[in-house]
Amino acid sequence: MSFQSLPIEEANDPLGRFSASNGSPAIPGIELVYSVDGFRAGVGETLTFTAGVLNSRDEALTNVCLILRSLTNSQLVPLQYTTQPTSAAATQRDLEPYTCFTSSFTDVVDPQDVTHRGVLISSLQVSLVSPSQGQLHSECDAMVAMEIAP
Repeated sequence: MSFQSLPIEEANDPLGRFSASNGSPAIPGIELVYSVDGFRAGVGETLTFTAGVLNSRDEALTNVCLILRSLTNSQLVPLQYTTQPTSAAATQRDLEPYTCFTSSFTDVVDPQDVTHRGVLISSLQVSLVSPSQGQLHSECDAMVAMEIAP
């Protein structure tokens, strides 16, 4: 089944789990939440994407880095965010125990975004360092159905 056949509400799971790059199991207590503020959008609408890294462990996490992987339409045409965090705001942050870090960025939907019916897909990766687990990574997508004006 292709991802387009799923209702966008079901395909848009906002949780990403963290694990070591060697494919080990997910590490409990560290989550990536990635979402967009709507399920459907049309030309001229502003979409706000929000990423949150939640640390419910009793250890501080270091070198938390948000990496914007891609913003594409259904034909995988690369698109550009309207606003995004600066490199300094998105990288090399520390996250104390039982806290979270959030960051937002936007896209104003333009005609290129909706050339083909389907979805707008934003992909995000986060890397961080746990003192007890080492380097960890997570990835998550946020999707929005595109509406074409009649």
